[in-house]
Amino acid sequence: MCTFNFSSVCKAKVDLGFLVDASGSIEMYGRGNYQRMKDFIKEVAGSFVVSRHGTHVGLVVFASRPEPVFQFNTYYTRRGVMNAVQKIPYINGGTRTGLAIRRATRYLFKSHHQPGRKKVLIVMTDGISYDDVIVPARRLRRTGVSIYALGIGLKYSRRQLGKIAGTPRHVFTSKFATLRKAARKIVSRICAGE
Repeated sequence: MCTFNFSSVCKAKVDLGFLVDASGSIEMYGRGNYQRMKDFIKEVAGSFVVSRHGTHVGLVVFASRPEPVFQFNTYYTRRGVMNAVQKIPYINGGTRTGLAIRRATRYLFKSHHQPGRKKVLIVMTDGISYDDVIVPARRLRRTGVSIYALGIGLKYSRRQLGKIAGTPRHVFTSKFATLRKAARKIVSRICAGE
């Protein structure tokens, strides 16, 4: 397991949601890939001040079906978030990202109304969704949530990531082995408010 020093901390107050692909292809393309994804989440979340009045973190995993893991008001410490991320389940199955975005909308953002905070969803996937992502992603963005789409590995569709994010500036790609570098780029962009 990686350890991080979190030397660069973003002071922005963010409702920071993660939508994490836990489909069968993640580990099929390399053992340890799911742990690398967890380490990415820890790196990103740990770059913010997680507290009751600071950044809040929530997470949903998905494959054929989404499974909520924890909400923005579940953990108010960095340690609580890190421990919870380490325990997120690997559920296997197909890739229905559109359904997962709908679930994240309800579970994370509709249940947590706090004005004056940035709202961000990071969608992580290694594949192509076989359901519609355009409508649920557009609906979520219209509520003021910025979506960052991260394609990992080799089998994602950059075009579909663009449909999820709504802007090329919020589309990122990475190999599993270089997720830490992607984490720094995404944090920098979120913190800058882009």
